[in-house]
Amino acid sequence: MAATAIKIKYQPICSIKDKRLSIYHIQQYHLAISVGNTSFRVCCIDRMTNRCLLLETYKLHHVHIIEHISAIKQICQEHPFLAVKVWNTITLCIENQQYTLIPKPLFQEKNTADYLKLASSIGSNTVKHFVHPKLDVAVAFALDSSLLRWFQTTYDQASFYTMHQASSFIEVAFSCLKAQRLVASPRMFILAEPEHIHITVIKKASILYYNRFPYSNSDEFLQYILIVMHTLNLDPNTSELILGGNITKDSLAYRKACNYIRKI
Repeated sequence: MAATAIKIKYQPICSIKDKRLSIYHIQQYHLAISVGNTSFRVCCIDRMTNRCLLLETYKLHHVHIIEHISAIKQICQEHPFLAVKVWNTITLCIENQQYTLIPKPLFQEKNTADYLKLASSIGSNTVKHFVHPKLDVAVAFALDSSLLRWFQTTYDQASFYTMHQASSFIEVAFSCLKAQRLVASPRMFILAEPEHIHITVIKKASILYYNRFPYSNSDEFLQYILIVMHTLNLDPNTSELILGGNITKDSLAYRKACNYIRKI
């Protein structure tokens, strides 16, 4: 009789662990989990020292949400401490195209779903929001209800939070800008991922732009950047672009960008 093939639900891509990471100190750690269509990422921060102690990335082999959740359950069950409930805080970050930004003065929590419906189909998904008080903007987003229920059951809801990847990237960009003392000129921040590019433009304490674009080659990568610069009247010769993520100085996308944008 032929042996039944075991279906692999996930594949570890990378794991970077600080030797100071200890299961005995989990109550002082912040756990950040990011879930995309084909990815599951984990980050652990020591809240006492603000040090990142763990970064892990897994590739999920199934897009269907039931198999998706099954793979995530398997990762948590097989992980040495991921399913432990005594984390200081836990953030679930959602990577999808179901989001929209709303100016804070116009945002009313009771209307969150209505804002999102103007930009994306919601279906039976759960609608959440994240407010950026220092930038006067809110991000409304949708996530699968069964995925959310599983995480809420797995972790203590009192210390469990949700946000969209847009909010995560915007906060990082704003923190970077604050470290530069909120320079007067607009700054463009780019996060490159294997299949998406995130672009945000921030001027002092105002977000001028954010969007998430799918791309398949270096020409599309560059095209989106130049379109946003043109839309916001940013001069490629003088405007500074901060580029990070899944890209290197040897990559074709980076070399092409350098041909058109002076300050990267």
